[in-house]
Amino acid sequence: MSDSRWPCFRGKVSLIEGDVVYFTRGSSVYAYSRASRAERRLFALPVSLLDRFLSSDSKVARLTRRIVSQVLRMAPGLLGVVGYSQIVIYDEHRGEIVKRHRLPFRRPLIAAAAWGHIYYGAYTGNPERLDVRLYRVDGQHDASVVHTFHGVRHVHSVSHDPYTDNLWVTTGDDDEECGLWRIRRDGEPEYVVGGTQQLRVVQPLFTESHVLFGTDSPLEQNHIYRLSRDDLSVEKVCEVPNSVFYGCRVGGHVYFSTAAEPSEVNSVDEFLVVGSNDGGKNWRTVVRCRKDRLPFKLFQYGQVHLPHGTNDTGHLYYTPMGAAGADLVTFERSELL
Repeated sequence: MSDSRWPCFRGKVSLIEGDVVYFTRGSSVYAYSRASRAERRLFALPVSLLDRFLSSDSKVARLTRRIVSQVLRMAPGLLGVVGYSQIVIYDEHRGEIVKRHRLPFRRPLIAAAAWGHIYYGAYTGNPERLDVRLYRVDGQHDASVVHTFHGVRHVHSVSHDPYTDNLWVTTGDDDEECGLWRIRRDGEPEYVVGGTQQLRVVQPLFTESHVLFGTDSPLEQNHIYRLSRDDLSVEKVCEVPNSVFYGCRVGGHVYFSTAAEPSEVNSVDEFLVVGSNDGGKNWRTVVRCRKDRLPFKLFQYGQVHLPHGTNDTGHLYYTPMGAAGADLVTFERSELL
């Protein structure tokens, strides 16, 4: 990694808004000021003393899955935090938790904030292929079911498209279960594309003209694609050495991170962040991480977490997990590409 990056804080970056970077450390949520280079603890999730202890060390937290998944902006002054089998709604103005939703499963993989709610889907092993539900919650009401998917294993992600104000849902894992779905406000999911491992997607990104995504397959060579909004054609633009998990934007730049997921086609020795500054046509590696020596199944895949939010800082923030010498430490990179 180049000299244009430096460690900012110990913890996992989650959300960027203007000068403020929200991140989590253990079971607590913090706000980091870019101007003062100071961090401030906002609140701790309501968890047991055992959970707090297990989350205090990065490697133990990886082993026991005690890591906060996401911090999302639901509305001005209102944060939604996903982690520890719950979604907590926190009012920044009042300085208190105003709602706590317990989840019927450990966590969604990626949830989205839109229209004053948090939308999320069930992410479980689901070997029996039971129906999979899409939910929404807010700061006042209990969770409600938005849609029930049939014939899929689980929901990978829900993402908000800022250009159309739609939601996009991705599902997996077998060929016929893989798909990208679009939801207009108060509408039902519309199937857009799917049906192959090359359309097995975790988190898409959005430009004015395209939906960008990388594949998440342990079975086939992984790639990055562009889906045209005009005619829904899918264009393969870049090959990557392992599964693509997360994505983010920094101004006009877009980034995807890959994961060291063991398989016959994936690299397990390193994982990357790749970036593009031309709408996803051309990509190059900007961060390269070497996997640590801890076993994959117990301590999770090597991966790089990227933040939500509108990042116009001109700096890329990212958090490697399972990297040699950098485990759940957030870095700031000034050289975007």
